[in-house]
Amino acid sequence: MALQLNQIPRLINAGLLKVTDKRILKAIGIVALEMVRDRTRKGFGVKKEGGAAKRLNPLTSSTKATRRRLQKRGKLSENTSVTKSNLTSSGDMLDDLKLKVGKTSVTISIDGKDKQKAERVQNQGREFMNLSKKEISKIVKIIQTEINDIFKSL
Repeated sequence: MALQLNQIPRLINAGLLKVTDKRILKAIGIVALEMVRDRTRKGFGVKKEGGAAKRLNPLTSSTKATRRRLQKRGKLSENTSVTKSNLTSSGDMLDDLKLKVGKTSVTISIDGKDKQKAERVQNQGREFMNLSKKEISKIVKIIQTEINDIFKSL
């Protein structure tokens, strides 16, 4: 049996449909969401999409004082300290990152009261809802591996 040239577009389309399968998009979205969450908890943000990860701006004196009070009451997240700038005072905002999978896209967002908090901290120079160049490269490698596996199976 020979591969006819007129079959190539059909094979490519079949492969691309599998790449945009919601299960694959969801898996990629989960990886991206965890990257944002983990990086931010380590105290790093990304100012613009594809930029470099940089330390988040230091905490203000008033934020440190608030965290000390929370710590004394046992309400400071175990994922942070009084002085660590990592957007994890309670942990709620990063825990509330949501994943929405569309037909051909994935969106990571924060809803409700945490949306306003996220906007406030971003306006204070603690941008975190972007992927760094390094993180994008890792996701691209995952997608490339997935595409290779799909086309091998056709």
